[in-house]
Amino acid sequence: MIDLLEIIFNQAFLSENKIDLSEKRKLKSAIEKLEQKISKIRDLYIDEKLDIEDYRMVKRSCEEEIERLEAKGTKIESIITQDIPEKVKKALEMAESLDLLFDTADLGIRRKIIDSIFPENIVFYGKQHRTARVKGFFLAIYQINSMIAFKKKISPKSKKINFGPSC
Repeated sequence: MIDLLEIIFNQAFLSENKIDLSEKRKLKSAIEKLEQKISKIRDLYIDEKLDIEDYRMVKRSCEEEIERLEAKGTKIESIITQDIPEKVKKALEMAESLDLLFDTADLGIRRKIIDSIFPENIVFYGKQHRTARVKGFFLAIYQINSMIAFKKKISPKSKKINFGPSC
């Protein structure tokens, strides 16, 4: 069961982030074009076809755009270099043994576990309880388990599961 959940979460991560090498190449190309633009306006300034104020304004604008694109590239690079499949596997293994941890933990740890699953307060009415919402990770597991129960035979290699707008 964990293997199937791992495949599904990895597919969801990749489809949600839609990060590929073509996006990284586009950023690099845009940065190169801006650097060429700076070079051209420098030449215009040297040839006295552009005054210092205009040169500084255009150069500053291009440099700010280059910084923004480089920051975006750094973010993409950090996502690409993360070992997401290993992190997903570890998280699912921890979630699988959460009941054992809860049973053996003291009150403080139990509260932390409950708070990590239910971001809003749990209201108790005698032996019953309710909460406004559940965190996305556990809601996704519940949805996946519901889909698996509905479709007994899912082949992870032949079908991709659509999670909708976001998990």
